[in-house]
Amino acid sequence: MAAILVRPEIDDGWNECGYVQELEITDNLLENNGFFKNQPKGSPIAIAGDGQVTSDPAYLMHQDILIEGNVVRERCTDYALYINGAQRVKVLNNDFGTRKGEAADTASSVRVDGVYDVELSGNTYPSGAQPRITITAQSRKVYGTDVDRADRQQRMLFAIFTQLREGSRLTSIPKLYLSVKDYIYTDLTAEQIAALAVFGMDLVPGESLVRHTLKGKYISGTAYNGASFYVLDTRALKSLMKDIFGVDIKVDYRYDYRYIQDKKS
Repeated sequence: MAAILVRPEIDDGWNECGYVQELEITDNLLENNGFFKNQPKGSPIAIAGDGQVTSDPAYLMHQDILIEGNVVRERCTDYALYINGAQRVKVLNNDFGTRKGEAADTASSVRVDGVYDVELSGNTYPSGAQPRITITAQSRKVYGTDVDRADRQQRMLFAIFTQLREGSRLTSIPKLYLSVKDYIYTDLTAEQIAALAVFGMDLVPGESLVRHTLKGKYISGTAYNGASFYVLDTRALKSLMKDIFGVDIKVDYRYDYRYIQDKKS
């Protein structure tokens, strides 16, 4: 069963018990949950409606929900969080750990199915989760921070590069360029493009070709006129610079999310 289940009925579809509005699910530690035949509504945190699966706000009766600062560990279901039949939901700064017994967990941590206006920002996911969030076609206006978007863009570029490399199609790029060069502006010569294509064949995603995003935390309602910011983890930034470039940088801890949080409180 779910640790936190928000639903007008358990299994039938009569909708007699009503929906929720202005609900906050915050700062919970949820461990070893989800014993219910691996169904989405058995996820440690499950928001579900009994009506039709749709993105039409007129039918999404759960409204104005905040899910923030929760930690989910050792779950026994595919998803740590399931959201259905809801609109205006914020999912902020949660830690969705790996599934029980899955050290290298590749399952999506979140399933969004039949929703409208859902923000997912500043959450932590297992490093191997592919994708981190499953969004169905019945969902609209699902978004996150610029960092989340950058991560998705990086994953897409890596996937494109991997397909080109594995199919030995990188070496075809110079020929493709010559066929469309009248429609492309670049200061690279055909010889330079060919050299880059050959160089790309020697790059191995995850080994000689890696990607990173800067770790931090999404903080809203700050002392700066109530504005919302994605604030860096300066300790992680310093460690990343050391790992990648082998240099020690000096960071200003006044720009660390911990400092901003303390100032906010």
